[in-house]
Amino acid sequence: MNRIEFLNEKTKQLYEMLSKTPDLDGRIEFENNVIEWHRNGKVYLSISYDSVVVYSGKYNIVFHWHPDESEVSELYDLLCQAGKAGSILVVRDLLLWQHLYFVGPANEYKQEQKWSRHFDRKYIFGALN
Repeated sequence: MNRIEFLNEKTKQLYEMLSKTPDLDGRIEFENNVIEWHRNGKVYLSISYDSVVVYSGKYNIVFHWHPDESEVSELYDLLCQAGKAGSILVVRDLLLWQHLYFVGPANEYKQEQKWSRHFDRKYIFGALN
């Protein structure tokens, strides 16, 4: 099995797991070996086993990351944490890079008073946006 076939198979497994999860927000589809997760018209995620892209609005890429090649269940758990009611996903956007800052229940997120640099931004996506 080559790398493309491996990634496509893992992405399909992830889709099957997500599509059977009853309390996720939005609509999940599988097309062209990519999972498309539409969340309330404001947030759109394009997911494959080795790449997750978060869009705000129709085409604005807010965050793009390549998860570690771990088990499908670990990526599934992370996506479920972000997609369940009452949960948020916080992305920290620095001048030259971005990182996933927090994923989990909104009431567990401790917001900093200010970011360490003038050019820092943060994007908070909630399941109930």
